[in-house]
Amino acid sequence: MNNHCVVGASGKKGKGKGKGKRKGEEQEEEESEGDAEPEIRLMGLSRPGWRDLIVVRLVKVPFDILYMVFCLLRYIFWYKMLGKMPPPVDHKKLIKEKLGFNEEEWKAYKRQWKEKQQVMLRYRKR
Repeated sequence: MNNHCVVGASGKKGKGKGKGKRKGEEQEEEESEGDAEPEIRLMGLSRPGWRDLIVVRLVKVPFDILYMVFCLLRYIFWYKMLGKMPPPVDHKKLIKEKLGFNEEEWKAYKRQWKEKQQVMLRYRKR
């Protein structure tokens, strides 16, 4: 079975005349690798626990709704009615904590980001 279909730069299909010739050993190795069952790993998933049961979720829904209403009323009273300003948020510090960077890694990340921005600006000006 030496009928390999080779697509050239022109997009035309050929029978592999002179282009796709391989040694018999390499072809057999490739076919044997293709026959093997691929290994599939699921990462980041865990078995469902008791908190994932539909009964527990249904019992929890009213408490979640009450908590959302409480947060909304607190926001309206504190920030809208009393006119207080929410505390300032340091977005850079939050990003650094979420990514788990220390100071050195953060400086390297910022340097890489500035370099990427410079490259993007160069291409944008063209």
